[in-house]
Amino acid sequence: MTRARRTVLLVVLAMALALSGCSDSSSEAAGRLELDGRAEVTETGGGVREISRSATLRDGEQVKILDGTATLSLGPGRELELRRDTTVRLTLEELAGGTTAPRAQLVGGDVLVVAAEQQPAVVTAGDTEVEVTAGAARVSTGLTVTVANYQGAAGVGTGGRAASVAALRQVSVPAPGLPSRPAPIVVDASHPWDQRYLGDAIDLGNQLASRSVGFTAQLRPGQANPAFFRQILPDLARQQFDDALYDPLLAPGETLVGAAITLAGNQGTFADRWRDVFTFHEEGASWGLVALDQGVDRAAVLSAVDAAIARVPGLAPTPTGAGTGAGMGSTGGTAGGGGGGQVAAPRPGATPTTAPATGGSSAAAPTTPTTAPGPTGGTGPGQPAPLPDRGPVDLGLPIVDDTLNTVIDALSGLLRALGAP
Repeated sequence: MTRARRTVLLVVLAMALALSGCSDSSSEAAGRLELDGRAEVTETGGGVREISRSATLRDGEQVKILDGTATLSLGPGRELELRRDTTVRLTLEELAGGTTAPRAQLVGGDVLVVAAEQQPAVVTAGDTEVEVTAGAARVSTGLTVTVANYQGAAGVGTGGRAASVAALRQVSVPAPGLPSRPAPIVVDASHPWDQRYLGDAIDLGNQLASRSVGFTAQLRPGQANPAFFRQILPDLARQQFDDALYDPLLAPGETLVGAAITLAGNQGTFADRWRDVFTFHEEGASWGLVALDQGVDRAAVLSAVDAAIARVPGLAPTPTGAGTGAGMGSTGGTAGGGGGGQVAAPRPGATPTTAPATGGSSAAAPTTPTTAPGPTGGTGPGQPAPLPDRGPVDLGLPIVDDTLNTVIDALSGLLRALGAP
């Protein structure tokens, strides 16, 4: 009987200790970490442990990603993506009705906050609180706290002041209570989150920028005006597009691309879209971001720009595919792009067929009209004597010799055409 009682007491004691340990941990779970790499967890008592697999984080614990990436769940529809050197501390916040909700504090690095509809996710960074609703936003710490919103809605609260951050904009907080004005999101083409959410816009922006520069380079000064754009973009003729909207100081290529995006959009009136398109671009947004902001189809915009260029007599067309050619060609690709690759810098129009020949021989001469021959250096009556032929320059340096002979040939032809003796 004594032995049996001793056994029962030992079992009860062990169960009590086990239940006590479980109560201290499981009742305070604040988040679930799905890890692909290595992380360091700092416990509330100061202890540090390294983990290399998924784990449950408790109230007050802090995690730092040492290598790889991780996803931290804050409940249904709310999660954080962490990268190397990102440090986050988890706490449980008391809510009305006696319930609790996890709250994440960004201690260092940057974090991607993803929230489903009706399930806002809240992250704090110093004295700044960020709430993301039905979207995704990047929160970064450093000299300032920066909130870059990829999609959905984000709100920033700091020092009693609040700011809304629309999609494709960002806000910086250099000090508590001093949020900056929303500005176009600063894109880093090598950043994995920028690539995920903005990769197609990055590629489209490269292609539209190249077409813009090439179009401007090929036009004659003064050729562009409202009537000119109504001709090459026929849909403009059906809109209230006149001198009130047209900016003569803007490069023609910029007007062309902005007009094509405006015509492809459907958010508000034409005049409202025109203002929003050019204002966002003037603030620093690439044409790819502008198109994404207007919700337009990339294929429709590229097709409209290329068709407009083709309607201008004498302009080199934009080649399709990944080939190159005179005018606005395309070469290579850009990471995360949606097809077509990065567009190469355009070249001006084709070289005139009447340009002076540039061979290394003094026999080369400009092409002359056949209907009205001018002075050609002949010996007939009233014509100047020909220039003496001193032979090509030969300094023993092929590159220098060729360059000098080319210049001499061109100048000699010009002098003959002007009647120089």
